[in-house]
Amino acid sequence: MPTFGDTNEYGAAVAPNNNMFAIKGSPDSNGTANSIFAYIRIDDSGDFKCALYDENLDFIASTEEKSLSYSAESVWVEFEFSEPKPSLTSGSDYYIITWCNTSDTKMRYATDAWGEYIYTEIETYGTWPESIPYGWDSTYEDFSLSTYCTYTESTGEGTLPRTGFHINKGGSGRNLVFINKNK
Repeated sequence: MPTFGDTNEYGAAVAPNNNMFAIKGSPDSNGTANSIFAYIRIDDSGDFKCALYDENLDFIASTEEKSLSYSAESVWVEFEFSEPKPSLTSGSDYYIITWCNTSDTKMRYATDAWGEYIYTEIETYGTWPESIPYGWDSTYEDFSLSTYCTYTESTGEGTLPRTGFHINKGGSGRNLVFINKNK
């Protein structure tokens, strides 16, 4: 299944504690988002959820919320989108955002990675804002979060192919139909 974001298992840790953390990524093809995965260590219980925002930081869709319990090691946790799942456009930038209500859950990141991550402090964990306020509190270049989105590529089903029809009444009295499926 294709992904965008960062699938690496980094070792450095940061505690969300009501902060939203985001990584920017772009899918290689059109499709439908399925899930967001976050590589986290859970030192105590807490609620955790994820969302997709567009390149203008406008809300697209959120995943399920999970109440997480202690995990001695960092683990990949999957957060699924419900139906209807969000559509993705090839090459468009999306922000994969994580949000947790406790400091006892640690997001994994790296300081020498390929991308950037950003975060903003939100007063209270709760409802996703329709847009992220202008200007994140911090933007870190060459940082990346162990967070990614899986998606199903579009197959083109549901669209009609370009076809041409030709009817020829053959000498035998039969009607013949030739369908040209070439574009």
